[in-house]
Amino acid sequence: MRLLSPYFVRMASYLRFILASLLLWFGTSESLAQFGIRGQAVNATIPFSADSPDQESAGAFAYWGFDLGVNYWFRLQNHRLEFYPEVSYGQFNTEGTTRDNQVPLKLDRIGISVPMSVYLLDFNSDCECPTFSKQNDLIKKGFFIQVVPAFYQVRSAFVDPGNTTYHWTSQPSIGFGAGLDIGISDLITVSPMAHYFLAEESSDDLAPHSTREWRLGMRVSFRPDY
Repeated sequence: MRLLSPYFVRMASYLRFILASLLLWFGTSESLAQFGIRGQAVNATIPFSADSPDQESAGAFAYWGFDLGVNYWFRLQNHRLEFYPEVSYGQFNTEGTTRDNQVPLKLDRIGISVPMSVYLLDFNSDCECPTFSKQNDLIKKGFFIQVVPAFYQVRSAFVDPGNTTYHWTSQPSIGFGAGLDIGISDLITVSPMAHYFLAEESSDDLAPHSTREWRLGMRVSFRPDY
């Protein structure tokens, strides 16, 4: 129980932050009018050099799973530069070894990010966004590229003989991606998208290391006031 206590204390702190963020974003009628959910499959690798203290020889540690987020949408007037501040949660299975050949049983994380979408083919438009159900120019109106600055707190569970320990790492990340908005109706827009993320992780317990992460999935946006 002593080992679990720091986890629950820290998780409670982040949950309070997430709740406060949600109340801030969705606490007014205007913000309630434009929100979305995102779900993506994740596949990642963490390469280690032979002289890394995290591994006895060169190799790679991998994880895969899902990442879910809830976001609020806003944009610049008269230009197609859009923002999706988001809180997220991810959970992952693992393969490979770190920390002197220990195997993490589980990885999970919570985070905040601010995805920024640029509609290069329609940048100077004052399009009725985020839906395009009455538009015929799907590619022109709907294609976007995205930059995603993010910050995560990652929990890893490691197994020693007869003992399980938990480690937290900070993970500042930057992601690059592209997607396409598809208007299903005036209420709903579906946006398939793909991302590549680069991250640097560090903690008091683990040596700093880089993460390369691919994500594939979609965002579903809602606009009840349309």
